[in-house]
Amino acid sequence: MSTEANKVLARRIYEELNRGNLAIIDEVVAADYVCHNPTSPVRGPEELKRFITALNTPFPDMQFTVEDLIAEGDTVVVRLTGRGTHRVETPGVPPTGKQITVTEINIHRIVHGTVRESWLEYAELGILKQLGVIREPMQARVAEENKALVRRVYEELDKGNLAIIDEVMATNYVCRTPDGPLHGPDGLKQLFTQIGPPFPDIHLTIEDLTAERDTVVMRVTARGMHKVEISGVQSAVKPVTVTEVHTHRIVNGKVQESWTEYDRLAIFQQLGFVPAPMQAGS
Repeated sequence: MSTEANKVLARRIYEELNRGNLAIIDEVVAADYVCHNPTSPVRGPEELKRFITALNTPFPDMQFTVEDLIAEGDTVVVRLTGRGTHRVETPGVPPTGKQITVTEINIHRIVHGTVRESWLEYAELGILKQLGVIREPMQARVAEENKALVRRVYEELDKGNLAIIDEVMATNYVCRTPDGPLHGPDGLKQLFTQIGPPFPDIHLTIEDLTAERDTVVMRVTARGMHKVEISGVQSAVKPVTVTEVHTHRIVNGKVQESWTEYDRLAIFQQLGFVPAPMQAGS
């Protein structure tokens, strides 16, 4: 067969597989066929059908687009892009519903209209990354560095060192709080300056840190004694505990933006100036 005929045959194979027609394998694959893939060799049409089924089952709508066909002699090189939705469990990975894209380069040796041998290379690692099973080493490293930065910020603030704010907050920093946005390092320092007098012994405990790419989410518990008037509430020397969740976006070692949520109502309830919620059965 001519190189053009071999290219037509290779294209037809992928078109039929896109239709779910595995019978094309019995039609055009040799009995002594060998497929060399990144895991282990696949031998014969029956093993090839099982191999394709195993690859495509988690992505039942998988479709391959032939991006390029190059042929010389009995060799055809096929460059492909596959797209599908993860709807069926893969080993250890429940369905995510995520759409994935995978690239492949397959080389086929075709003799007298029959595929005798193939070499497959596909971006299996890319699939796992898109499913969230693993992260890029660089992304993982950056996430850990960002977590360390956030932890350091709160450890320094716990010591009363407001200079850390000037060091790590971007000049155009914005902190979005329930009471409105704070702009720049000075705006954030002003907030901590206001918190300090009512709770001079406030202590921050980092309960949890979660990070992905440029975002770090931190769960914090703040504890302190209320000793000075706050928001018109007279001093009542009582212990106060408040839970907080902070989300920080970090770019190139600088905190660019934060979102803060804290249980302000619980503070006033613990001080006795707002009735505590009724307990069940009371």
